[in-house]
Amino acid sequence: MPSEIEGVIGPRIGSDGAKSPLTFDRTGGLRTSSQHGDFYDSAARGNIYRAGIGGAGIAPGTALATTAQALIIFNPVDSGIMVNVLRFAHAYVAGTFGLGFWALANYSTLSPSTNIAPAGTVSVPSQANGGVQVGKALAFNAGTTTAAAIFAETLGDWEGVLDGTGATQVGASRVHRFDGTVVQKPGTAAVFTYIGGAGTAPKVAVSAVWEEIPL
Repeated sequence: MPSEIEGVIGPRIGSDGAKSPLTFDRTGGLRTSSQHGDFYDSAARGNIYRAGIGGAGIAPGTALATTAQALIIFNPVDSGIMVNVLRFAHAYVAGTFGLGFWALANYSTLSPSTNIAPAGTVSVPSQANGGVQVGKALAFNAGTTTAAAIFAETLGDWEGVLDGTGATQVGASRVHRFDGTVVQKPGTAAVFTYIGGAGTAPKVAVSAVWEEIPL
């Protein structure tokens, strides 16, 4: 015999811990859409953080090295969380970009164990729900590491923007979304940097958004 699933038509308002039936739309379809956005619940509960640097911007970097990495999101070894990096963005501020590309790399203090935690200029994270709770992950711009991070993937496509002279700066501005594919366990970091020519005094604003998930 075919099985039947019972539920109710339309939305339901519930509270944590309460039982709730399945809900259907008026045509009988099971309601499986993400309400209020994919990460609304996590953001509302204070688990989404964001950090970066704007203003005058920073140098984007030219290689995977131990210094001048544009942005590092580090999950401390004793954090008790997983860091799910949701988004990384960079925006053109000034100068001329050399030919190259943005990259994501991995850095670990676990192997080799001689690596120490990243450092740099601290970008103070803020909660996506407007709260003031301090998260566990750390964000550094113009970051430094004991050893060069390990290349993971290129970040493209590129979008060109016009600078003050009307020239196009390809690769200067873009938002990269990762959909659960950049997850940092305790003791590791996601490193974002530009790999390419030095250009002429290029400057970018950079930012990242991440979710902190208890282990």
